[in-house]
Amino acid sequence: MSKIRKALIYLLLITNLGVILYFWFQASPELFANVGLFARALGRLIGLMAAFFTLIQIVLIGRAPWIEKLFGLDKLTNIHRLNGYLVFFLIILHPVIIIASTAAVTKLDFFRQFGQFLETNSLILAAIATAIFIAIVFLSIYIVRSKMRYETWYYIHLLTYLAIAFAFFHQVELGTTISGSTVFQNYWYALYLFAFGNLIFSHWLTPYVNFARFHFLVTAIIPETNNVNSVIISAKNLSKWHARPGQFVTLRFLAKGFWWQSHPFSLSAIPNNNQLRITIKALGDFTSKIPNLKAGTKVIIGGPFGTFTSDKGAKKYLFIAGSVGITPIRSLIEEVAPKHDIALIYSNRNSERPIFQNELDALSKQFNFPIHYISTVETDGSTRLNSAKISNFVSDFQEREIYLCGPIPMSNSLIQILTQELKYPKRKIRFEKFAF
Repeated sequence: MSKIRKALIYLLLITNLGVILYFWFQASPELFANVGLFARALGRLIGLMAAFFTLIQIVLIGRAPWIEKLFGLDKLTNIHRLNGYLVFFLIILHPVIIIASTAAVTKLDFFRQFGQFLETNSLILAAIATAIFIAIVFLSIYIVRSKMRYETWYYIHLLTYLAIAFAFFHQVELGTTISGSTVFQNYWYALYLFAFGNLIFSHWLTPYVNFARFHFLVTAIIPETNNVNSVIISAKNLSKWHARPGQFVTLRFLAKGFWWQSHPFSLSAIPNNNQLRITIKALGDFTSKIPNLKAGTKVIIGGPFGTFTSDKGAKKYLFIAGSVGITPIRSLIEEVAPKHDIALIYSNRNSERPIFQNELDALSKQFNFPIHYISTVETDGSTRLNSAKISNFVSDFQEREIYLCGPIPMSNSLIQILTQELKYPKRKIRFEKFAF
């Protein structure tokens, strides 16, 4: 069924591209008149494509259940990143081609033509939108590489909505493909309504609907290690909140210093008895303040999200966790250990005490599965866990479904070890990465 749904999504994407191409062609009678007019028509098409793929970005960040449950957050995040590069390229290419092609027709040089364009209000908005998009891309790259705060990255991205608004007014006023057909104009409006409707419903409205239904409240803060705390959250009728072990949620605590931020965290235990548990490592300003939360604090929860869940067809599992990457794996172990053959490799830095060590040892004793605690995670998040150690710890790893969760450097190096050195099929590796 999931393959059929994915095929329908791909078909929907192709159909939309076909509709845009058709109406663009219909609105471009000058297409083959001369090189300059052809280039200008091509520039208009690139502008339409830039807008369309920008709307794709909006759908991707909205975490709409109809797409997130099919592809999973990691794949959607990767698609979002690649699509972002495509949008950036199209946004740069569109004005360059339009200005150059128009200059060829008017016999003006490039910069004089550009100056003439800026005498039109909608083109001024278009220029501002382009500048904002370029700034967002470069600032985002700088923020990620500099390992700056998640909040900085998030609020920089909010400028995207302003840029889209400016670009939209430019398209409606000067876009000949849009203004040339009432049918296409309505279709174009529908695309925007669909993209932003998904965002508003899934990203903003649903969490508040969840709160109204389940009334999430902080019950207690439990220290796990010196820099890791579990947040116990109570709820009403939690059995109707269909979360699976291995999934994650977004949390917005309605308390001073917290309410304006929403962050993603994995479920670290199976939700039951009308309570759920989130376990958080202090890695920044927001997470460091978690111990300050008071019992009774209201929580706005989005989700659950993610496809890092148990495989109904699997009989044997190998879980590999690094540091706080144990959180979703801890809930998965609780689910699958009673009926399946499992093994756990848990890697931490030398100075770190394993999170949930007592709980994991108790589960290991109860369900008779091996745990291999190792101190091999480097300060940069990479790992010294190698192919020999994996083979030695779990000799039948080829027969198991492998679930991997930890810092990105560790996850990347282990995926490479598993696929290249140990010849384990990459398609069988389930992994969750902690990054924005």
